[in-house]
Amino acid sequence: LVHVQVPFDRSGRTRGFGVVEFGSAEGAAAAIRKLEHPEVRGQKVILRDDAAVVGAKPSNKLYVGNLSPSVSWQALKDHMLVADSLAHPTIPESGGQPMGFALVEFRSPTAAENAVRLLHNVNLDGRPLFLRQDAESSATDEVDLAAKREQLAKKLQLMSQLTSWVEMAPPLVPWGWSEGSSSCWAPTQEAARADRRSFAFAQLCARMEQLVPSRMDASLVPTNYERMFGHRFDYKVHGYTSLRDLLSDIPSLQLDTQVSRLFVGPVGSGGGGGSAGSATKRERDERDERADR
Repeated sequence: LVHVQVPFDRSGRTRGFGVVEFGSAEGAAAAIRKLEHPEVRGQKVILRDDAAVVGAKPSNKLYVGNLSPSVSWQALKDHMLVADSLAHPTIPESGGQPMGFALVEFRSPTAAENAVRLLHNVNLDGRPLFLRQDAESSATDEVDLAAKREQLAKKLQLMSQLTSWVEMAPPLVPWGWSEGSSSCWAPTQEAARADRRSFAFAQLCARMEQLVPSRMDASLVPTNYERMFGHRFDYKVHGYTSLRDLLSDIPSLQLDTQVSRLFVGPVGSGGGGGSAGSATKRERDERDERADR
């Protein structure tokens, strides 16, 4: 922050705006962005880029702030000669004492702009002068405030709507979307076992048949499934409590065990527990018959 100036009129009353000078254009832009709806002593204010305000309504008058009370009319005029030889200053007084600022009239807005470029923050009688073309935007303040209020109201309404959606929605599946679930939202109750007549179950069976062309360690099924089809394999999504439970329900597969390891393969592929696999298949067929009844 370099300088803060609150301009006065000839009678010594504030003109309803202030100018804050930052060390860089980036700093000013950041202040405007972060202080979107500021208040000063309970009153809402509008933040604008002062260069844009002055550029929209250039003036041949110059406001000179931070003026030393010892600076005379002639001394100020001489100081302005570098910008315009016909510059005409006025130093308002109150009770016979200078009020600490001056108004300088130039031949043209271009000359006033040139004076700002040349003499802003240049010392006169030990004080750096604050120079600004005399422009204000009070005529558009109410319109801009109304527009900002409307914009804020829309943002708050949208945030309220989004919050209500989040509060009403069920929790997300920890790892995101999965085939077998209709969306990325977790079911509100424990998933029912897959309907053997559904497309999802038919697709699961077809993929398993492709995934298990020969006898293999069942623990490899989830990893191979994700690698082949690009989706995480989760038996719980299909309503099963274990991988073995799901694999035993696939008609084209049979299970067998060797010591403590579970193996899966196509029906009739043999292995250490072929008879157990056949028995499992008979159990599945009987269960299917009971379900169809």
